[in-house]
This record gives sequence, C-alpha cells and structure tokens, in this order.
Amino acid sequence: MIVDFIVGLTIASILLILLWSVKGVLLTPISSGENTLISIDLSVSGKEPMLEQTIKGIIWLRENGTLKAKVHINTQNADTAAKHIARCYADMYDFITLL
Repeated sequence: MIVDFIVGLTIASILLILLWSVKGVLLTPISSGENTLISIDLSVSGKEPMLEQTIKGIIWLRENGTLKAKVHINTQNADTAAKHIARCYADMYDFITLL
C-alpha cells in the first residue's frame, strides 16, 4: 500500500515537472536567432497612469526568460510623472533606454 503511494507520488511529480517545462516552452512568444535583436518601443504621450504596470510586465517577461527584448521608451510628449517613472526604470535596468 505504501509502495503504491510512493510510486504514484513519484509518477505524478515527474508528470508535473514535464508539464511545467512544456508550459514554459509554449509561453515563449518569440524565439530569436543568434544574430537577431528584439526590441520593444514604447511611445508615451501625455498622462499615462498605467506606464509603471506596463514596464513591470515587460520586466517580468524579460526576467523569467519568456521575452528576451530590449525596451526603448519615448517620453518626448509625456507629462513629468511619466518621464520620471521611465527614467527611474531606465536607471535600474540596463535593457531599458530612454529616447
């Protein structure tokens, strides 16, 4: 009885690990070659209250390996709060640049 439980638990654990790995591969939206650079251009104009959440989402995708891209933020027409947010994140992360 205990042996059956241990075998079942082991098989379930292996299956869970395999499914987790497949999920990671399926969630990778874009795969690039060795000589390909992917970049995201964000253009912000006026007041943008969701800018920080957008940047945090891109950072999350980048840090967990789902999306390997550089981020360029254009804040030419943005208000001072949006410019400040973009500047702070550009200072914290090397892959974010301001235009």
